[in-house]
Amino acid sequence: MLSDKYRYVAMDFETTWLDVSKDEAIQIWIVEIDVNWNVVNQYKSFLKPEKPVSELKNLVAYITWISVDDIQSAPSIFDVKDEILKFFWENTILIWHNIEFDINFLKKYFPDVKYFDSIDTFWLLFSIMFLLRSRSEERF
Repeated sequence: MLSDKYRYVAMDFETTWLDVSKDEAIQIWIVEIDVNWNVVNQYKSFLKPEKPVSELKNLVAYITWISVDDIQSAPSIFDVKDEILKFFWENTILIWHNIEFDINFLKKYFPDVKYFDSIDTFWLLFSIMFLLRSRSEERF
């Protein structure tokens, strides 16, 4: 049950690769939901990395469907800072899958970002899957 005391925000970064110290964000998508799971606000944008990118790793392009053409004329993450930070307040609860990755990228760009708490859906899914019967057990 969600409480109307909090704002609930889900966010996803697509990045040039997996190392937060040297890789960069190339797309962001943020969705805020209300206590009835209705979308009340969202923001999505390609992001132009600070370092020139002549090509994306094949795996990144395959997984994200993002091309160099998509990001060449995109704004930098700092150009859209106000659009991004309007989702984050002291009463915001973040909901993400594999949250540590995205939070690390968020804090890379905005170290003082504010939020109340976070829920990692990876561990929620892991817990549910752990409780389910294995398909191999169905044979017995």
